[in-house]
Amino acid sequence: MLLGFILIVGLWGALLLPGVFGEMRARPGASTRRHHQSTAVLAAVSTTEAGRVMLANRRASGRRRQTLMLLGAGAFVTLALAVVTGALIWLLLTFAIDLALGGFVGALLAAKQAHPVVQASVIPIRSVPPVEAVSVESTTVRVLAGAR
Repeated sequence: MLLGFILIVGLWGALLLPGVFGEMRARPGASTRRHHQSTAVLAAVSTTEAGRVMLANRRASGRRRQTLMLLGAGAFVTLALAVVTGALIWLLLTFAIDLALGGFVGALLAAKQAHPVVQASVIPIRSVPPVEAVSVESTTVRVLAGAR
């Protein structure tokens, strides 16, 4: 009975332990190293001119997003302070931030409309006269099953 129990434990151990040790090798340290390696490869690729332009556009987009979030949060906080304290200065500051937010959104929309999407020009395909039907002689082919 004890021998059977040891045999079953040994079989289950042989089945499960390689998976446990494999997971230990894939711990966050190895994953982090792989991430840094792939990031370095991507950074090397992005040093091209197109990569620089894309990086500049991404950074500008991030700055615009941060500015919008800052203005929106400022408008919310000053409005909350105006309601809680009842002070006119907070309400005037809320209006000023709202005007700045509206002006920023308007400037973003105007900049986006200044660069219209370029559409490809359509070139009409000239019509080709129909080709006359060519007569093909009919031939018969016999297939013999099993013949090599």
